[in-house]
Amino acid sequence: MHDSFYHKGIAVIGTRDAPPLGEKIGKRFGSVIAAHGLSVISELAHGCDTAAHIGCLDAQGVTIAIMPTPLNQVYPKENADLAKRIIRENGCLLSEYPVGSKMQPHNLVDRDRLQCGLARGVIVVEAGLKGGTYHAVNGARKLKKAVGCFVYPDAHYKEYEQSLGNLKMIEDGIALPLHNADSVKSFICQCKTDRELTEMSLF
Repeated sequence: MHDSFYHKGIAVIGTRDAPPLGEKIGKRFGSVIAAHGLSVISELAHGCDTAAHIGCLDAQGVTIAIMPTPLNQVYPKENADLAKRIIRENGCLLSEYPVGSKMQPHNLVDRDRLQCGLARGVIVVEAGLKGGTYHAVNGARKLKKAVGCFVYPDAHYKEYEQSLGNLKMIEDGIALPLHNADSVKSFICQCKTDRELTEMSLF
């Protein structure tokens, strides 16, 4: 297991229904995190998660996928090749479910606590006003983890409702605004050097 596995990663989260710009941003986040020597921690879902994993791997980084299934299953099945690539390129698939068990809908939410617990900070690529991203963000805030949220151009919010959660989280002061590559790098460095590592139980 890599020494970057525990408390040396950034969680990257967001909608499964990401438009092209959201996927581009997700990949960019993955590569920037890798460049700073941190792991990308995500959940192997479609959309933002997939983009972040790929961006990290393309930059020769280490990525960790938190799974809602046993290790002998991949959900969604379309990401089976990505799961194999993560293992092949020194990443990690993490599951708390025994082989042979069936995936339950609540698994998709339950794994958020593992993601937030392992991460030093959380970056929201793109999120709607409802959905699992908010659950993960709330979990991160309870653990006093930093949360950052990408700021899109105004036209993007008007065209894609799945990005309106970003706007609301920033307006409500829930997340720090990430405007560009420099602000993302600053956020990552803040998480990387933060010495207030919260002691907590994942169970």
